Amino acid sequence: MRHDGGGEAEEAGAELTQTEGSEMTVEIVEEPIRFHLHGIGGVVEDGRYGEVGFRLMNEMWRVVKGAGVPTTGINHWVYLPENKMFVGVELRTPQPVPTPAALEPLEFELQRYMRHVHVGPYQALPQKWTELKAELAARGEVIDSPSLEVYGHHCDDPAKLETTILIGLRAEPERTANVSPHAPCDEPPNSRSEVP
Repeated sequence: MRHDGGGEAEEAGAELTQTEGSEMTVEIVEEPIRFHLHGIGGVVEDGRYGEVGFRLMNEMWRVVKGAGVPTTGINHWVYLPENKMFVGVELRTPQPVPTPAALEPLEFELQRYMRHVHVGPYQALPQKWTELKAELAARGEVIDSPSLEVYGHHCDDPAKLETTILIGLRAEPERTANVSPHAPCDEPPNSRSEVP
């Protein structure tokens, strides 16, 4: 089943795990999710993702509001290869006004990904990313691109802010059956009376 936009996915096809000794719930989702965003991209130098992200976000909203483009109002910060970043939003359809040229389209699909909902201040996100990457490494997962943060609607209490983190994962290798070369294919293992 394919899911479009907003980062909302059904529980089916997901592996949900609560990390021992913490409130961090990590979900590995095996169902694709597709995003259709419009926004502004840029290059991040010296790991200054927050600074660049806010600049791109402010520029995007200036264009969106100036043109009166209807959107979902949900910010998506997309982390791309080669230190590139894209900040975008989903447009409401149908569009009563043309999309401004300053807004670039970005469409992508995550085939397999980790999902985590961070509840708390945005300032805690860098530490959360460190913890999530460590958890994925401990599970033997390989991070793929892109990854993103989907910001919920604004809340005045920083402790209640919700950010959905989606980290693209490399597809799992095909699993091969462990079959003895001595047993016939139509017999279950250990069904023969003689031992090889």
